[in-house]
Formats: sequence, C-alpha cells, structure tokens
Amino acid sequence: MYFTRWCDLRKFEVLDLSENALEGTLPSCLANLSSLHYLDISSNQFVEKAFHLSNCKTKELHTEIPKFLYYQNDLSVVDLSYNNFGGKIPFWLLENNTRMEAFLMKGNSFMAHLISVQTRNIPPCLGSLNTTHLLLDLSHNQLSGGIPEMLAQSDSLRFLRLSNNHLKFLYLDGNNFDGNIPSIDILTIPLYSLKYVDLSNNNLSGELPRWIWNVSNLNALAVSNNQLKGLITMELIGTLSALSVFLLKANYFIKKILIEICKLYSLSIIDLSQNKLSGSIPSCWSHLTLKPNYEKSSTKTYKVDYTTKRASYTYKGNILEYKSGIDLSCNRLTGEIPTKIGNLSEIRSLNVSHNNLAGQIPSMFSKLKQIEKWYTYNLSGSISSPKAQFGTFDESSYVENPFLCGPPLHKNCSDLDSPPTAAPNTSNNEEKSGLMEKYVFWVTFFVSYVIVLLVIVLILYINILIGDKHGFFFFCC
Repeated sequence: MYFTRWCDLRKFEVLDLSENALEGTLPSCLANLSSLHYLDISSNQFVEKAFHLSNCKTKELHTEIPKFLYYQNDLSVVDLSYNNFGGKIPFWLLENNTRMEAFLMKGNSFMAHLISVQTRNIPPCLGSLNTTHLLLDLSHNQLSGGIPEMLAQSDSLRFLRLSNNHLKFLYLDGNNFDGNIPSIDILTIPLYSLKYVDLSNNNLSGELPRWIWNVSNLNALAVSNNQLKGLITMELIGTLSALSVFLLKANYFIKKILIEICKLYSLSIIDLSQNKLSGSIPSCWSHLTLKPNYEKSSTKTYKVDYTTKRASYTYKGNILEYKSGIDLSCNRLTGEIPTKIGNLSEIRSLNVSHNNLAGQIPSMFSKLKQIEKWYTYNLSGSISSPKAQFGTFDESSYVENPFLCGPPLHKNCSDLDSPPTAAPNTSNNEEKSGLMEKYVFWVTFFVSYVIVLLVIVLILYINILIGDKHGFFFFCC
C-alpha cells in the first residue's frame, strides 16, 4: 500500500479510494492531511483496531458516519470527536464491536432524547460488552432528556462524560462513586434545565456542594445511602422553590431541622431518616401542602423507601405521583409532635419513630384524612378520636408506645389516670415465714443434739459397767 507515501502531501483536498479491493489497515499518518476536504474509502476491506478522525471542522465534511465503519467488528477505540456529525449517536458501533474500550463522540451535533429507552437511543448492547472498562464520551453535543438507569448501572461502563448537553435528569445511583461531589461553576453551564438528580446508594462523602442548591428548577434531589455530612443551612435551600422530592436518608447530617424548609411549598416527599438530626420538629411544617405530584412523567425513576416497624417498602415510578409523606425516623429529635401538623390534610405517610419524642398524639391528627401509614415511638396519653383514616389503624400501629391508651388499644385511659392499686404487702408474711423456718431449724438441731448426747452417755455408762466385770479383757488383750 502507498498510503504512507501520501501522508506527506499536506495539500491533499480530495482523496477517493472507494470501490477498490484494498485491504489492511489505514495508517495513522492520514491525520496529517490537514487540507483534506473529502475522503471516501468505502467499499473496501479495511480492518481497523482503532479509528481516529477528530478535529475535522471544515463545513464540507459529510455529516454522516463513514459507511466503511459498518463492516468493522474488532475496533477497540473509535474517536470521531469535534466534527460536524449529526443525527443519532452511532451506537451500532458498539453493537458490532463488543470489545470496545473507548467510544469518543464529543464535540459534534448528535441529537437524542436519552431518557426514552423505547426509541433505542441507548442500546441493550451496553450491558453485553466484553470489556469492563468502557470509556464513553458524548460531551458537547445536543443531547437532551436524562441518563437512563440501564446506562448508569451498566457493568461495562467505567467512565461516562455527558457534560455540556441539555440534560434534565441525572441518575447515577447504585454505583461505587466515592469522595466528594465535584464543585461546578454554575456560570458555565445552563443548570436551569436540570430537574432530577439521583446520586443515592454510593459512597459519596463530604458536604453537599453549593451548585446543587442553585439549580432553581430542581424537582427531585436524591442522595440517600451515602456518607454525606454537615449542615442543611438556610442559604443552601433558599432557591429550591420547585423541589418536590427531597431524599437525604442514611447519611450523617447533623443539628436542627431548619424552619426554612417550610418555604419549600412544592414538597410532597421528605425523607431525612437515619441521620443525626436533633432538636424539635418545626411547627411551621404545617404550612407545607405535601400534595402528591400528579404531573404525569415517565422520567421519574428515582426510588423512595417507606420504612415500617417490620419492613421497608420501595416505591418507584408513576406511583410516586400519588404519594406524599414525611419520614424523620431514626434521628435524635426531642420534644413533642407539633399540633399544627394535623393541618397536613394531604399527607399519606408520617414516620417519626425511633427518636426521643414524648407527649401525646395531637388531637388535630384526626384531621389527617388521607393518612395511610402512621409510625410513632414512646408517646403517651390517649389516642386521638378514631375518625376518618385514624379509624382504620389497628393496635399494631401503636405497638411501640406502651403508655398510650384508648381505642383501638385494650387499655382504659381511666385505669392509667387512677392511682395504681397497691400490690399485696407480703414483706411481713415473708419475714414471719423466715422466722418460723429459723425456729424449726434450731429446735430440730437442739433435739438432735440432745438425743446424740444421751446416746453417747448411755454407751459410756454401759462400757463402765462391763469394764468392772471384765477389766482384764479390756486392758490386756
């Protein structure tokens, strides 16, 4: 082949080698043809391990992927970065080359709504690649939607870059990410389009970065089951007016629950359980509407755990559009449950168990007409009148509250209010019984001692009588 001789011809503008019987590999020095405007090597039998065709920015460049790549099945690296390619992302390259290690498509004009798995923009082949270290770079394109769950959880994918697109959904849960969540200069990217962030079930640590709290259109934030810590400060939540789902479960957040959360009027699901939060529950939480989000969207793939005394139930998908609730369980909260929370007429689940709360169940809780699940711990007093939904709760809903009384429990509040009946005083009887036992012991001992003593005296007396008659026998034998 004479390709290597042509590589020095820097002024080549057109190179057409199509429909020949050429074989072998293309030399990498073809990248030196900086003046090349047209390249056609179709209908040949080239076989490549890696194909690099990047930084070709001439307007005349054909916007379709070179057709000869359809016939490659052993490529390990494909680099088509910074061209004018458009249309759909050529994922068929991954289907034909299952040992791919690097797939670089950045800086083009590929368009796709990634979240729609039905359109096959994200192929199933990502889960069947023979490599375990795929580098996938689709940054600086015109992608929209979000990262599908099947892509984020692919066993083959080890590096994913999707920066500078138009994504609205970021699902990276269930990986092995560790370290801090990176800081981002919010002035360089249009964060106004980001709506869903799911980084749960990783090993992330440190504090939540400030850029998350400046995404004004953020609808759902899920960072549960990590090792995040620090405070949930006022300035962090001040701009999240559109936040509907707030999941911070199983981390190390500390200090008090801020009253500023009361300003997030769009909240429908709040899960702050299994942290180290202290102080009291803000009474202003009664200002939250906690209305289920009935906006239909197939893009909601985040998960929400509803924990009961006996099990944990996970809900996912469209069913969350009909759910609303608060989970503050397994923290260090103190004080009483605010009475005004009874105004949350739309709430369907309330879990404040395994804290240090005390006091009675507020009577206004009978107004919780939509409540489906109710979990408390160590409360006292009478149970609210079993009206509306509270009338459907059985005794098991109050099992960890030994000082509660009234229906449906089999404890009469009047019995708890009256002074306890004195238990029979058995101390005197026990004392008398003890004295009697001692008396019987000493009498028995004394009688036995006297009998033994008399027997000994009798034996000695008999011995003396016999000795007088047979003294020689006793002393000389």
